[in-house]
Parts: sequence; structure tokens; C-alpha cells
Amino acid sequence: AFVKIILTFFRESKVFNRKIHILSHKYVRERLILFYSGEARKSGKNEFETEYSKTEIADLIGVARPSVSRELRNMQQEGLLEIEGRRVKLIRKELFFLQG
Repeated sequence: AFVKIILTFFRESKVFNRKIHILSHKYVRERLILFYSGEARKSGKNEFETEYSKTEIADLIGVARPSVSRELRNMQQEGLLEIEGRRVKLIRKELFFLQG
């Protein structure tokens, strides 16, 4: 039981630290790049399915959902990534993997 508590605490502190790191950046794009960089690292690929909706992503990175949608649309138009539902493909891999 004690080990379970320690593991839960460890997981929660990692999530908290990630959120603080993301929130320390001023711009929506920077926050999204950090968020998707973390998701790519977790999956080990530049193409993955995120467990988060846009509303959940907005909450995680501390930005209004319309701002997240707008910036993701801009990033897609610039050829940085492709998003279809929760499926994400990072096109400019170097941009995402150099962050955070």
C-alpha cells in the first residue's frame, strides 16, 4: 500500500512539474509545442493519438479553448503539424523535440 501511495505521488508530481514548466511560457504556441513535445516523448513517435480533448489541453496549458483551436489551425496551415480529432502528426519534428 505504501509503495502505491509513493508511485501515485510521483506520477502526480511529474504532471504538476510539467504543467508549471508549460505555464512558465508566455505564448500559446510555445505552450502547445511543449505539450505536444511531451506527448510525442511519451509515445516515442512523431505520430500519436493524444488522450486529451482540445478543452482538456486548454485547461492543462492555461489558455482559453478558442485560442488553442486558433493556434493549432495556424500551426497546421504553416505545416508544423497535422491534427485530425485526437490523432496528431508532428511534421517539423525538430521544432517539437528541441523543446522542454
